[in-house]
Amino acid sequence: MKLTTLQRHPLHQFPGPFTARFSNLNHCYIFLKGKQPYELLKLHQKYGPVVRVAPNELSFNTAQSWKDIYDKRKGHETFTKSDFYDGGNFAAEAHSIVSVRDPEEHARMRRYLRDAFSDRSLREQEHLITELINSFVNKIGELGDKPSGIDIVMWFNLVTFDIIGSLAFGQSFGGISSECLGLHRGQKSSDGGYGRLLQEIPTDREHHKVNVSTSSETSGT
Repeated sequence: MKLTTLQRHPLHQFPGPFTARFSNLNHCYIFLKGKQPYELLKLHQKYGPVVRVAPNELSFNTAQSWKDIYDKRKGHETFTKSDFYDGGNFAAEAHSIVSVRDPEEHARMRRYLRDAFSDRSLREQEHLITELINSFVNKIGELGDKPSGIDIVMWFNLVTFDIIGSLAFGQSFGGISSECLGLHRGQKSSDGGYGRLLQEIPTDREHHKVNVSTSSETSGT
């Protein structure tokens, strides 16, 4: 009975590791160890351009597949995001433009942001971006002289958050000036292996939302 189920699965004809037919544990482990790009490259070298990496997940590595999945050309059916993206929300009651799965809702959110982030608007607000970049460079120069060095990823996250805050809300989050670690830790939890692992586990997706929000609130300055 179990063998029959495996053979009837819609993805059963795609090559990949044996365990990927019935479990995503190995796939989750790869993310937890931070080895996803390297391990996926090995799998594609072994199995080809399309690899089954989990029971309900395929990995593609060709330019044509990228075009087929993401192209917005007229007459091309839109690929709807899977429930994996439900774990990418920072709050249970709201979706981001990245995590929203409904194509119409995504288009509506893009319309709200389109004018604010157009080339013309960005040029008009160049002085805001320049001011934050100068603060970022000065802070890197100040801290870079210390023997302990700096976590450059953290500072890239902080300057990115500050630019987004300034453009979207008219005021930066003050990450650069205050060295606000909470913002960085919250983002690290979401982007890192732990957050990515929770997105792979359906029953933990709600916990992921709560965890990321809490980490950002409680680990600040």
